[in-house]
Amino acid sequence: MENEKITPEKLKVLAELAGIKLTEERIQELLPHVNELQSKIRSMDDLDLEDVEPITRFMADQE
Repeated sequence: MENEKITPEKLKVLAELAGIKLTEERIQELLPHVNELQSKIRSMDDLDLEDVEPITRFMADQE
């Protein structure tokens, strides 16, 4: 699953779940970009974050 690419069918389902209507032509146009983005996001799994403390900050709205 690690190198699984997004298929046109999966992209169509994802778009429909997001309320986006895509033509088959547009799906084919977007597919390489979506798969490249997915690959870049997966490459973050290789980062060594063992010694990195999480940063969480909650700030009240300032009026």
